[in-house]
Amino acid sequence: MVGAAMSGLDGVETLNVLARDFPFVGEFFTNFFATPVFPGAPVVMPNADPANGVWVTNAEEAAVAIDTFLSLLGDVGADFIPTYPSENIFGFAATYVFFSEPDTWLDQLVFRFETTYTPNKKWTNNGAKKPIEEDEYVWVFGLEKYHRLSQNFPATYFSFQWMHKSESDFVGHHLSTLGGDIDKGPSGGEEDGGWDAVAFAFTQPSPTLKWRFGFSFLYDFNGSWLSQPSVTYKPNSEWTVDMFVTVMDSKDYAAALTPIDWTDEVTLR
Repeated sequence: MVGAAMSGLDGVETLNVLARDFPFVGEFFTNFFATPVFPGAPVVMPNADPANGVWVTNAEEAAVAIDTFLSLLGDVGADFIPTYPSENIFGFAATYVFFSEPDTWLDQLVFRFETTYTPNKKWTNNGAKKPIEEDEYVWVFGLEKYHRLSQNFPATYFSFQWMHKSESDFVGHHLSTLGGDIDKGPSGGEEDGGWDAVAFAFTQPSPTLKWRFGFSFLYDFNGSWLSQPSVTYKPNSEWTVDMFVTVMDSKDYAAALTPIDWTDEVTLR
């Protein structure tokens, strides 16, 4: 269940998918877990509804089903065949530059708006043959500006961005499959109306332009963040040395960065 949650899958629903797509598995679940040995006897899956393709309804039932299935049949192998359906993406972008008094924050502030619409976009449906299919909208609002904080330094570049996606997260997981763990199924993510994140970055050159210091930060409102301070040294036109530190964390399996939040690193190139 943890592996499924980290992969952006609903581990409970994955078992139902197997039972629906492969009749042998469905019959196994029905006979062993949803049918009482005698009238009134307890069953492992009391809420099963095989007629509507539902057998497993919670993590506890899933654990029993997996353990029993593998104990009786041994390891089970399967091949996953990826498909990459074509998409029609319609986009629009607009940019507006503000002008105000020189050396003020509004002067030459750049505002950007971008949006895309993808009709009938497809996502992996917990391993099922039939994918999840929905229309998706993406909105991005951004602010950019060069602003001189001191007469002793070149202008600092600032960037701020907000992204909203209606159906999937930053890396493309459908929201309906996110948020599960070893004890429960996914909580979804669409109850908040989609996925949102904000990012902020700045870069500051030194007076001699040999050094450049930067910082970027991404916050996923589903519960993860990424921070990346950096420094660049350019002693001449032939050499450039970059070093940056990447630190990230997440609170649970609903967050976009959970699968890679262990990859804190220092890079030198």
